Amino acid sequence: MCWDRDVEVISYVSAEKGHWCESLNLHATAPILLGFNGATSARQLETHSDVAIVAEAMPVLVRMFS
Repeated sequence: MCWDRDVEVISYVSAEKGHWCESLNLHATAPILLGFNGATSARQLETHSDVAIVAEAMPVLVRMFS
């Protein structure tokens, strides 16, 4: 899976408001893509384990970049 290396901010509109809504591309420094959630989605994710958060993020990344 690869994202556009020349774009700094990547927006995504999901069915659930604020869910993985924006990503910050740090590829200029390292192959890192930071995913952000807003409001209710962010508060809910704070209670999840790292494994659960990755499990939620992966299907979104596949839809965005496959």
